[in-house]
Amino acid sequence: MQISDNALLSGGPGKSITVEAWVKPDQTSGTQPIFEKFLDGSSKDWGLQIVDGLAEAVIESANDNWNLQAGNIPAGSWTHVAMAFDNAADLVRLFINGVEVVQRSLTKDMPDTRAALRIGRHGYASQYLIGEVDEARLWNYARSVGEITADMNRERTGTEPGLIGYWSFNEGTGQTAADR
Repeated sequence: MQISDNALLSGGPGKSITVEAWVKPDQTSGTQPIFEKFLDGSSKDWGLQIVDGLAEAVIESANDNWNLQAGNIPAGSWTHVAMAFDNAADLVRLFINGVEVVQRSLTKDMPDTRAALRIGRHGYASQYLIGEVDEARLWNYARSVGEITADMNRERTGTEPGLIGYWSFNEGTGQTAADR
C-alpha cells in the first residue's frame, strides 16, 4: 500500500513519531517491510521492517545509516510491532506485543523525506511483506509503553489526538484501504 507524502508524514528535525501494526509474516527470512519512507538516492529514509526474524528500525540521513534490531517475529503468527522515535528524549524504542524490547540513543534527527509512505512494501526495490498487515497506525508523537499496551488490541475511531494515519483494512475487498 502506498500513501502520498504530505507534511504530516514527512518527519524532519525536532519531530517524533510512532508507527505500529499487527503483522503475520508467512516467512521471516530476508527483509520483510512493514512501514517505509524511502526516496531512492535521497539518503533520507526511515522504516520498520522484519529482517531475518528480528524487528528492525532503520534511519538513514546523509549516508549515515543507523539501525536497531531486537526481538523475535515468528512466521505464521500475529505479532504487534511498534517503533517510537522520541526526539525530545533522543531515543528510538522497539516494542513487540506491547513489551519494550530495546531502546537506543538516536543521536540525530528523524530525516525529512518527501517520499510516499509504504505499508508492506519497500520503496526502492520490489520487496514486499510476504504475509499480512492489520491495524497499521501512525502517530505524531512518541507513544509510551503504557499507551501501546493499552491500545494495541483495540480498534481506534480515527479521531484520537496525535493519530495521523490509521489503516484498519476492514473495507472488505478491492485494492483500496481507507485512512480512518
